[in-house]
Amino acid sequence: MEKIDVFVKRVPLNNTMQYSMQLNDTIHDLKARIFNQTDLPVSDIILYMNRKVFRDTQTLAEVFGTSSNSVNILMKRKVNLNAKSNDVVSYQSLTSIKPMTSIFARSVETVNQLNLANKLERVDPKLLNLLLDMGFPEKDCRCALIVSCHNIDRAADYLIKGDIPRSGRSKLPSIRRTRSGPAQQSHTPTKVDSTQAMKLTKEEFLQFMELLKNGYDEFIAAQYYMVCDKDIKLTKELLDSQK
Repeated sequence: MEKIDVFVKRVPLNNTMQYSMQLNDTIHDLKARIFNQTDLPVSDIILYMNRKVFRDTQTLAEVFGTSSNSVNILMKRKVNLNAKSNDVVSYQSLTSIKPMTSIFARSVETVNQLNLANKLERVDPKLLNLLLDMGFPEKDCRCALIVSCHNIDRAADYLIKGDIPRSGRSKLPSIRRTRSGPAQQSHTPTKVDSTQAMKLTKEEFLQFMELLKNGYDEFIAAQYYMVCDKDIKLTKELLDSQK
């Protein structure tokens, strides 16, 4: 069977590895070769090219034809509640309660919203270029860097999965108070109901109040907290990065 040379580039390290493979080998076979050389677990490897993620069952002939080609590799981020600071964690609210502080009920003035947006839109050009080299639109790359607090691995993971959390100028939360009292969040409609998105669990509220003990401005911290989808670790990283 004819052989093919596959060049695998690790993102964002930019080191390239070459593998001589058979055309009838599968993507899983290629991952196994990568594991033998790097000790990266096969189940945690994502291989993609031109924004398309390959399936384990695809053969190299299907993917590349008969010519040598380059493919990118990205290490998956495992999701767990005991994750390290670099991991992406989704917190699920068990019980929703009304907001317990007036911080979230303050009106977001246009000038403050624009100032925050301008800060959020500042991205490291070197990291931005790395993501642009992967073939993604500049706007998506900027958003991914913003919500990942300039963590290039996490930003690339967002882009590959096509699932970038809310961020940027157009998606900053605008918080208002109705006559009936409860604070509500006004933003572009998403799959999550707007009233649910604004509610905090007791644990989330206590985490936020603990965050304020570090001396952050309450108003800005509240906005960052919502931009980061109430992820306290990401909020702190973003606040610290703006000092």
